[in-house]
Amino acid sequence: TLLGGKALELQKRNFIALLRGAVCPHTQPVLEEPDYSAILSLAEGHSVTGLLYPPLKKLLPMTDPILREMKKRSFTAATRESLQNKELQSIFAAFEEARISVLPLKGCEIKSLYPYPELRFMSDADLLVREETEGSVRKVLEALGFVFHKVDAADTDVYVSPLGLNYEIHKSLEGEGFHEASREFSKGLMDRAPCREGFSYVRRLPPLEHYVYILIHFIKHFIYGGVGVRQLTDLYVCYGAWSLEDSVLEQRLRELDLWEFHKQLKKLWESWFEDAPWDDFTQELGEYILGSGVFGNESQRATDRI
Repeated sequence: TLLGGKALELQKRNFIALLRGAVCPHTQPVLEEPDYSAILSLAEGHSVTGLLYPPLKKLLPMTDPILREMKKRSFTAATRESLQNKELQSIFAAFEEARISVLPLKGCEIKSLYPYPELRFMSDADLLVREETEGSVRKVLEALGFVFHKVDAADTDVYVSPLGLNYEIHKSLEGEGFHEASREFSKGLMDRAPCREGFSYVRRLPPLEHYVYILIHFIKHFIYGGVGVRQLTDLYVCYGAWSLEDSVLEQRLRELDLWEFHKQLKKLWESWFEDAPWDDFTQELGEYILGSGVFGNESQRATDRI
């Protein structure tokens, strides 16, 4: 956005108000002198444009050009989500038949917690497999028409589906950690994930474990270049939908030395989405996230290294 100073700050507040209207659908967003092009620019920078369609429907007439365009995008997102889900079910069936353990992560599970799954844009699907099954995984996916695209990292293979959708196949999550405790936690996720009902090889993390993993993923990006609004809304939505007990969550996070950071994040989302009071640190934390984009940027990455 080309706005600066007070004008930009105002549109950031409007952006947050619309986000609140999306993740708390029973609330009515209140905007002040909205500049919709600036708001949508902020949303696109964080890959949450789809989230703004439901609250904007409460504010703009359907004849408005912005809303007409967003309606088209919403239909596209719903179609993409449906195809993505269909492909995932095909993968699960094929892995089950081949007796390959697989654990869907992040967006694969989180999107169903949003008011509508297409509201949670998923650029790629993250699946964890055991490293020793790498060859079998490739055979199964290529038999389904997937193309081995590239090796993103030593522990991640990337496949492109016949529909052009990306799938990240993780053979290890140890690299997700940023200190010894988080690396140990991430390394053992597959073993802590029971099988889904009706499956013998497709697994699902218990809510508490998945929440902690999402938090660790958030902090990794936070440290190494910045992390965006979508990851914060994920935590907020998961925290509410999974009805996590604070005492149990606190004990788990204290074991990993993450409780204090989590408390600050919770203060931030409560100030954004629940009208809780904020302080200077909360505001600074929010500014950092708003300025980061989806997964940070090179300028922020350089600053964070320093």
